[in-house]
Amino acid sequence: MKNNLGNADIIIRLLLAVSVLILYFTDVISGPIAMGLLVLSGILVITVALRFCPLYKAFGFFTPSAGDNLSRNRYWGRSLRFFGWLVWILMTHHFLIRPWFLDWGAPQKIQELTLSGDHFTDGGHHSRAVLIDASPDVLWPWIMQLGQERGGFYSYTFLENLFRADMHNVYAWRPELQQPRLAGDTIWLADEERYNGAGYQIVAQINPYESFVMVGGEDYARIVQGQKAKGLWAIYLYPEDRKLTWLIARSSNSPGMPRGDRFLRYLTFEVPHFIMEQKMLRTVKHLAEK
Repeated sequence: MKNNLGNADIIIRLLLAVSVLILYFTDVISGPIAMGLLVLSGILVITVALRFCPLYKAFGFFTPSAGDNLSRNRYWGRSLRFFGWLVWILMTHHFLIRPWFLDWGAPQKIQELTLSGDHFTDGGHHSRAVLIDASPDVLWPWIMQLGQERGGFYSYTFLENLFRADMHNVYAWRPELQQPRLAGDTIWLADEERYNGAGYQIVAQINPYESFVMVGGEDYARIVQGQKAKGLWAIYLYPEDRKLTWLIARSSNSPGMPRGDRFLRYLTFEVPHFIMEQKMLRTVKHLAEK
């Protein structure tokens, strides 16, 4: 397979692909048109990565210039191909890997389930879940211990503390950690002296043996005023039958969240949050079933 794309051709294809991605992530394009353009962008990126276009081959086009064979331009060409592969990896992440981890472990019925905290936001939601051989009354004490100031979050302690959370996970029921939670209570995600005291959530709703819904401080103020929250994080217990219970972690974001905030969340939050949250769910399952 002989290369038939020149450096200028590659640059144009990458610019077109990146432009489509920017338009998609900023909600300028959506629906079937967006899907069609994204597929086309994927094809352009593949041709860049291979430095070969089948249509050019079929019609006898050949765009490399004589200068593309110079050492400096060959290095530039390799850099462009690397960038092409990078864009392809990002697209693979967005359309294949991301849909899997956003609703990790949750069957369709759990994803579509209407739960008690959903009304706090206007946006869609994503659910992660594990099915546990235990009843809600067995699981609830583990939920009550959530919080840096109580029993931690049952996740990767070294990763939590890598982000200065000062987390100390507790893997046993402790009576002193079972005090009832109430709406308005603070749940610390990190030591209150870290992050200028901003690492916390507020309990928006709590129904024993059923739901534990948390929002940020500003969102709690919005809820009190009868407005919608921009986002929430909730833990639910949903009985499958008399013995089995779904432990569900659901996140929801309002469509009113600024695009910049959504993009930053996409780049920096989603993957680490998945890594930590799936560990929490699996740990609670292990603790409840052992």
